[in-house]
Amino acid sequence: MSERLKAAIEEIEAQIVAKEAEILAPLKITVNHLCQLIGEPARYQVNGTGASGQPKRNALNWRTDQFFGRPLAQCVTEYFEAREAAGLERPANVDEIHEALAKGGYKFEGTSGNDENTKRGIKISMTKNTAQFTKIGENLFSLKKWYPNARTPRKPNGNGTEVTEAAAEVVAEPAVEAKTPE
Repeated sequence: MSERLKAAIEEIEAQIVAKEAEILAPLKITVNHLCQLIGEPARYQVNGTGASGQPKRNALNWRTDQFFGRPLAQCVTEYFEAREAAGLERPANVDEIHEALAKGGYKFEGTSGNDENTKRGIKISMTKNTAQFTKIGENLFSLKKWYPNARTPRKPNGNGTEVTEAAAEVVAEPAVEAKTPE
């Protein structure tokens, strides 16, 4: 009889966990969005395994040599793809990117070891690399391929007007008249 009671208790506990997840998931998502707006990392992991109500620990684990000796853009792309695979939100702020790259052994060069300079360098690199990354907010980035309908950033063209990124890449050559033999 005690075995049947234990099974009943386990079944009811499973129902409690499912109901908690159903109720708590929208609240956790809201907290994560608010954290994102103020540039802080998400506090909760909201997917099949993180709906227990516990604050998110390190959802992504990196080998200590994961990013060692590799280009920044390649490492950041891998980081974004791992976030998505883990059920985390696609966009990430520069602090989260920096932390992941540092844990994965990425060697930041030219920043004199100052974390703020390093983060500024990451932000500048990602802002300039519009082929791979898109800026979602002031300090928030994501992969461009996930936002195919996002508007292309505009650049000044030197005479006070703006041109699209694609148009800025086309260099107009001066017209050369063909000479006909006389």
